[in-house]
Amino acid sequence: MEIQPSASDDEIVAVIIAVQTLLSTEASAPPQEQEIESGWHHAAKLSIQSLRPVKLVTPPRWNTIERLRRSSGGFYGITGL
Repeated sequence: MEIQPSASDDEIVAVIIAVQTLLSTEASAPPQEQEIESGWHHAAKLSIQSLRPVKLVTPPRWNTIERLRRSSGGFYGITGL
């Protein structure tokens, strides 16, 4: 929305109030819940990377995934270049 130079003071104030109202309602709205992925989804991610899915108490982090990959003799990629 552009405020034209010919806009009256009342129109400018109305636009500013509308923007402030929009911003305040967005700030006070409850945050949207993130989609929680199932254990099956995590197991599929690990299986794609040739890792064995295991039952973990905590969600897998990159260090856990890397440790599991190394323990299963995973591919290290091209090294020494």
